[in-house]
Amino acid sequence: MFTSNRADVTVTQELCRRAAEANQRRDPHDWRVEETICAARTNIAITAGAFADAARLAEQAATIARTGGDLADASLWLGLAAGNHLLINDAPRAVPLAREALVLARQIGDPALIATALLVVGAAVVETDPNRPAPTYARVSSSARRSAIKAPSTWSGPSGSHSSWTTGPPPSSSAAVPSAPSNGAVTAS
Repeated sequence: MFTSNRADVTVTQELCRRAAEANQRRDPHDWRVEETICAARTNIAITAGAFADAARLAEQAATIARTGGDLADASLWLGLAAGNHLLINDAPRAVPLAREALVLARQIGDPALIATALLVVGAAVVETDPNRPAPTYARVSSSARRSAIKAPSTWSGPSGSHSSWTTGPPPSSSAAVPSAPSNGAVTAS
Protein backbone atom coordinates (compact mmCIF):
# COMPACT_ATOMS: atom_id res chain seq x y z
CA MET A 1 0.00 0.00 0.00
CA PHE A 2 2.75 2.48 0.85
CA THR A 3 4.35 2.26 -2.58
CA SER A 4 0.98 2.74 -4.26
CA ASN A 5 0.36 5.84 -2.15
CA ARG A 6 3.67 7.20 -3.49
CA ALA A 7 2.56 6.27 -7.04
CA ASP A 8 5.48 3.91 -7.50
CA VAL A 9 3.76 1.82 -10.17
CA THR A 10 6.58 -0.61 -10.95
CA VAL A 11 7.30 -1.51 -7.34
CA THR A 12 3.58 -1.69 -6.50
CA GLN A 13 2.90 -4.07 -9.38
CA GLU A 14 5.79 -6.28 -8.33
CA LEU A 15 4.70 -6.34 -4.69
CA CYS A 16 1.10 -7.12 -5.72
CA ARG A 17 2.35 -9.99 -7.87
CA ARG A 18 4.43 -11.38 -5.01
CA ALA A 19 1.57 -11.03 -2.53
CA ALA A 20 -0.85 -12.79 -4.89
CA GLU A 21 1.61 -15.64 -5.46
CA ALA A 22 2.22 -16.04 -1.73
CA ASN A 23 -1.51 -16.00 -1.05
CA GLN A 24 -2.07 -18.70 -3.69
CA ARG A 25 0.23 -20.97 -1.70
CA ARG A 26 -1.85 -20.46 1.47
CA ASP A 27 -4.66 -22.79 2.34
CA PRO A 28 -7.10 -21.17 2.71
CA HIS A 29 -6.39 -17.94 0.86
CA ASP A 30 -6.41 -14.81 3.02
CA TRP A 31 -9.11 -12.41 1.83
CA ARG A 32 -7.25 -9.51 3.49
CA VAL A 33 -4.33 -10.02 1.12
CA GLU A 34 -6.69 -9.93 -1.86
CA GLU A 35 -8.34 -6.76 -0.52
CA THR A 36 -4.96 -5.09 0.01
CA ILE A 37 -3.89 -5.96 -3.53
CA CYS A 38 -7.11 -4.38 -4.85
CA ALA A 39 -6.47 -1.34 -2.64
CA ALA A 40 -2.95 -0.87 -3.99
CA ARG A 41 -4.13 -1.27 -7.58
CA THR A 42 -6.98 1.19 -6.93
CA ASN A 43 -4.47 3.77 -5.68
CA ILE A 44 -2.34 3.35 -8.78
CA ALA A 45 -5.39 3.65 -11.07
CA ILE A 46 -6.47 6.85 -9.33
CA THR A 47 -2.97 8.29 -9.59
CA ALA A 48 -2.90 7.45 -13.29
CA GLY A 49 -6.31 9.03 -13.83
CA ALA A 50 -7.82 5.67 -14.79
CA PHE A 51 -10.99 6.29 -12.79
CA ALA A 52 -13.04 3.57 -14.49
CA ASP A 53 -10.41 1.01 -13.48
CA ALA A 54 -10.25 2.52 -9.99
CA ALA A 55 -14.03 2.22 -9.65
CA ARG A 56 -13.97 -1.41 -10.77
CA LEU A 57 -11.12 -2.28 -8.41
CA ALA A 58 -12.76 -0.47 -5.48
CA GLU A 59 -15.99 -2.41 -6.11
CA GLN A 60 -13.95 -5.61 -6.16
CA ALA A 61 -12.26 -4.65 -2.86
CA ALA A 62 -15.70 -3.93 -1.36
CA THR A 63 -16.94 -7.37 -2.39
CA ILE A 64 -13.87 -9.04 -0.90
CA ALA A 65 -14.20 -7.06 2.36
CA ARG A 66 -17.92 -7.82 2.67
CA THR A 67 -17.32 -11.52 2.00
CA GLY A 68 -14.64 -11.46 4.70
CA GLY A 69 -17.04 -9.80 7.12
CA ASP A 70 -15.38 -6.37 7.24
CA LEU A 71 -18.36 -4.08 6.70
CA ALA A 72 -16.36 -0.95 7.52
CA ASP A 73 -13.90 -1.61 4.70
CA ALA A 74 -16.76 -2.59 2.40
CA SER A 75 -18.49 0.74 3.12
CA LEU A 76 -15.28 2.68 2.53
CA TRP A 77 -14.56 0.92 -0.77
CA LEU A 78 -18.14 1.36 -2.01
CA GLY A 79 -17.89 5.09 -1.30
CA LEU A 80 -14.60 5.27 -3.15
CA ALA A 81 -16.07 3.34 -6.08
CA ALA A 82 -19.00 5.76 -6.19
CA GLY A 83 -16.64 8.73 -6.18
CA ASN A 84 -14.66 7.28 -9.07
CA HIS A 85 -17.87 6.71 -11.02
CA LEU A 86 -18.66 10.40 -10.51
CA LEU A 87 -15.27 11.31 -11.93
CA ILE A 88 -16.13 9.47 -15.15
CA ASN A 89 -19.61 11.05 -15.29
CA ASP A 90 -21.43 7.85 -14.35
CA ALA A 91 -23.65 9.21 -11.58
CA PRO A 92 -26.40 6.62 -12.22
CA ARG A 93 -23.92 3.89 -11.25
CA ALA A 94 -22.55 5.94 -8.34
CA VAL A 95 -25.90 6.43 -6.58
CA PRO A 96 -26.61 2.79 -5.63
CA LEU A 97 -23.00 2.25 -4.57
CA ALA A 98 -23.07 5.35 -2.37
CA ARG A 99 -26.39 4.32 -0.84
CA GLU A 100 -25.04 0.85 -0.14
CA ALA A 101 -21.98 2.41 1.52
CA LEU A 102 -24.33 4.42 3.75
CA VAL A 103 -26.42 1.37 4.67
CA LEU A 104 -23.29 -0.50 5.75
CA ALA A 105 -21.91 2.50 7.66
CA ARG A 106 -25.19 2.88 9.55
CA GLN A 107 -25.34 -0.86 10.17
CA ILE A 108 -22.01 -0.78 12.01
CA GLY A 109 -22.68 2.66 13.53
CA ASP A 110 -19.37 4.30 12.59
CA PRO A 111 -19.88 8.09 12.64
CA ALA A 112 -16.94 8.86 10.34
CA LEU A 113 -18.08 6.31 7.75
CA ILE A 114 -21.67 7.57 8.01
CA ALA A 115 -20.53 11.15 7.39
CA THR A 116 -18.33 10.09 4.48
CA ALA A 117 -21.11 7.99 2.94
CA LEU A 118 -23.60 10.85 3.32
CA LEU A 119 -21.20 13.13 1.47
CA VAL A 120 -20.84 10.62 -1.37
CA VAL A 121 -24.61 10.03 -1.53
CA GLY A 122 -25.18 13.79 -1.76
CA ALA A 123 -22.58 14.21 -4.50
CA ALA A 124 -24.01 11.28 -6.47
CA VAL A 125 -27.65 12.29 -6.12
CA VAL A 126 -27.04 15.92 -7.07
CA GLU A 127 -25.34 14.73 -10.26
CA THR A 128 -28.49 12.86 -11.30
CA ASP A 129 -30.75 15.91 -10.90
CA PRO A 130 -32.35 16.46 -14.34
CA ASN A 131 -32.55 20.23 -13.71
CA ARG A 132 -28.80 20.50 -13.13
CA PRO A 133 -26.55 21.69 -15.98
CA ALA A 134 -24.19 19.28 -17.76
CA PRO A 135 -21.98 17.03 -15.58
CA THR A 136 -20.38 19.11 -12.87
CA TYR A 137 -17.33 16.93 -12.31
CA ALA A 138 -16.34 17.10 -15.96
CA ARG A 139 -16.53 20.91 -15.88
CA VAL A 140 -14.62 21.16 -12.62
CA SER A 141 -12.01 18.65 -13.75
CA SER A 142 -11.27 20.32 -17.09
CA SER A 143 -11.49 23.77 -15.55
CA ALA A 144 -9.13 22.76 -12.76
CA ARG A 145 -6.61 21.41 -15.26
CA ARG A 146 -6.66 24.71 -17.17
CA SER A 147 -6.47 26.71 -13.95
CA ALA A 148 -3.57 24.69 -12.61
CA ILE A 149 -1.42 26.04 -15.41
CA LYS A 150 -2.42 29.68 -14.79
CA ALA A 151 -3.09 29.50 -11.06
CA PRO A 152 -1.34 31.72 -8.57
CA SER A 153 1.12 29.94 -6.36
CA THR A 154 0.92 31.93 -3.15
CA TRP A 155 -2.44 33.72 -2.93
CA SER A 156 -4.41 33.32 0.25
CA GLY A 157 -7.65 35.17 0.79
CA PRO A 158 -9.28 36.34 3.97
CA SER A 159 -9.87 33.55 6.44
CA GLY A 160 -12.74 31.35 5.36
CA SER A 161 -13.47 33.27 2.16
CA HIS A 162 -11.57 31.09 -0.26
CA SER A 163 -12.74 27.61 -1.13
CA SER A 164 -10.17 24.84 -1.35
CA TRP A 165 -11.87 23.77 -4.61
CA THR A 166 -10.64 26.88 -6.42
CA THR A 167 -7.14 27.85 -7.37
CA GLY A 168 -7.21 31.63 -7.49
CA PRO A 169 -8.56 34.65 -5.69
CA PRO A 170 -12.30 35.16 -5.55
CA PRO A 171 -13.73 37.21 -8.44
CA SER A 172 -14.31 40.24 -6.20
CA SER A 173 -10.66 40.36 -5.12
CA SER A 174 -8.49 43.09 -6.57
CA ALA A 175 -5.33 41.49 -5.21
CA ALA A 176 -2.44 41.17 -7.61
CA VAL A 177 -2.15 37.60 -8.83
CA PRO A 178 1.40 36.20 -8.84
CA SER A 179 2.36 33.98 -11.73
CA ALA A 180 2.39 30.21 -11.43
CA PRO A 181 5.69 28.32 -11.10
CA SER A 182 7.23 27.33 -14.42
CA ASN A 183 6.30 23.67 -13.84
CA GLY A 184 2.59 24.54 -13.58
CA ALA A 185 2.33 23.29 -10.00
CA VAL A 186 0.01 24.94 -7.56
CA THR A 187 1.27 25.23 -4.04
CA ALA A 188 -0.87 25.84 -1.00
CA SER A 189 0.01 28.70 1.27
